[in-house]
Amino acid sequence: MIQVKNSENVADFIVYKYFKPYIPALPSAQLYPIYPLKSFGPNEWREYYGEVGDAPALPADIEQILDAPCPYYQAAKLMGVEEMEKIGKDRDLFYYKFWINKVRKNKPLKVKNTHLLTLIPKSVNGLPFNLAMVGKLIEKPMKGCITKYWSFDVYNHAEVPVDKSYWVLMPKDIMPGTRNKNFEDQKKVALFNGNYVVPKVIEVATSVLMHYVRTGEYLLSDKPYTYIRCEEVRVKDGYRVWVGGFGASGLLVNHRYYGDGFCYTCGCVCLRKFFGN
Repeated sequence: MIQVKNSENVADFIVYKYFKPYIPALPSAQLYPIYPLKSFGPNEWREYYGEVGDAPALPADIEQILDAPCPYYQAAKLMGVEEMEKIGKDRDLFYYKFWINKVRKNKPLKVKNTHLLTLIPKSVNGLPFNLAMVGKLIEKPMKGCITKYWSFDVYNHAEVPVDKSYWVLMPKDIMPGTRNKNFEDQKKVALFNGNYVVPKVIEVATSVLMHYVRTGEYLLSDKPYTYIRCEEVRVKDGYRVWVGGFGASGLLVNHRYYGDGFCYTCGCVCLRKFFGN
């Protein structure tokens, strides 16, 4: 029973003693499901942007998935600090800084330490969710960090709606060993784990931007410039859409003239998707 020690918890005592016995039991597990720590789920969407409705159930073994060794970290250890430092050294740029620092600490990392678990909603406040809407939301969150697209031209993909809500589990940085490779070779490296797939633009942009509104941390940043190629190609010119270069000026969601060819600034991220039952 609550002990009344000072005036600050008198209200708690009153609710506990006089009202709680008469409050009907609610199906709290259905109203407020418990999601993994640090995920950006329905509760976070409501807190920062608005109502997104129900979220699909995560896999029953989601805690085991998050607690498993990070495959990207394993790849970084295999590649080694010396090899990672070579990429961009001629330009005084440490393109794999994120993984270099992790490997140097020699502390085994789990998926939950290196990935973002984000809900991709079907709608926000009753309106279809798409890339154009993301651009409006990030300029006026109800709280948190404000940002914008500094370059946005995805042509036919801007207003493509999400068919149904689902979750994505995305690494925070590009796969070690994927910079300065063409897109086909990047996929061969990054898809070594059969559970991971090449992402869609809205999945990457949403994951990175929802992380930013809550933490203020730039992922796929402009220090050094880091971009990834996504699944979509623009109909008007055949250029693949890139996402990245995130900094104080905002996030790029556009094509780059390197296309699917070699580029030091471009790496590859692949992710997992969970659609529920």
